[in-house]
Amino acid sequence: MSPKYKLEGLQSGQMQQTVNLSGLPFGGSNPPPSTSSKKVCIISGATSGLGASLARCFLNKGYRVVGLGRRVVESSEFSQHANLWMLRCDVSQNEQVFEVVNKVVSAWGRIDLVIANAGISEASPSDQPFSSVYEAVLNTNVIGAVYLFDAVIPTLMKQKCGHLVSISSLAAYRGLPQAGAYSASKAALTALTESMRIDLKPYSIDVSVIHPGWIDTPLTRRNAYPMPFKLSLDEGVDRIVNAIEQKKDWVSFPWPLVLAVNLLKIFPAWLYDSLIGKRKNKKRSSL
Repeated sequence: MSPKYKLEGLQSGQMQQTVNLSGLPFGGSNPPPSTSSKKVCIISGATSGLGASLARCFLNKGYRVVGLGRRVVESSEFSQHANLWMLRCDVSQNEQVFEVVNKVVSAWGRIDLVIANAGISEASPSDQPFSSVYEAVLNTNVIGAVYLFDAVIPTLMKQKCGHLVSISSLAAYRGLPQAGAYSASKAALTALTESMRIDLKPYSIDVSVIHPGWIDTPLTRRNAYPMPFKLSLDEGVDRIVNAIEQKKDWVSFPWPLVLAVNLLKIFPAWLYDSLIGKRKNKKRSSL
């Protein structure tokens, strides 16, 4: 049976969930033995969906993978993996992020790849109280990435190499109805990553921002509206990993949806509103 973990300690009032990791073996609280020839990859939001699949992929490619997740509770169905180290970490908490990064550097002495994948999405219609939703979404999707990158950049600068990756979204291209919090968070993450790319070039640090469309994950399965050109999880992961391995600065996919959102970017406000305004978004959970 696949190991199961319970995700606890989410933002105040957010629903708890049990996550099936579908065969992803999780390492223990102690780091695997140091092997200098192996690259080190840190992935936030690695307990389910896209993050867990990315972790599995980079393990298969021979990386030592550090998976970060909020208060991951081990079940009795516990299995070891020689190159996986799972650490409890809420990326919206600065002290926790710096603590786990310090653990990684102390144990392995290097960081090669950092993927800011942790993210949440909640409906945020502007005709309902929404400040708490914005706070939760921005703290995880943007501030969480800031804390993670801030913690690892000194090590990458010292190494004069490394690769930072932000998992943004096509939702960053223009504000979507009832999704202001999510759209704003992804737009901010994209702008942040692009600025960092310019700033860190002198240190030979690669920086990539990736804008997927809809990928079949537990997050998108909550959506109660059509999701054209939705990709399977495997296909989405393949495209993300290919972009990372090619060290592309900016990647958006799938191309039919990219074409559509680029056209929407140039539409005047009145036309955009008339086309998009009737779109129904996901229902707000108990966040």
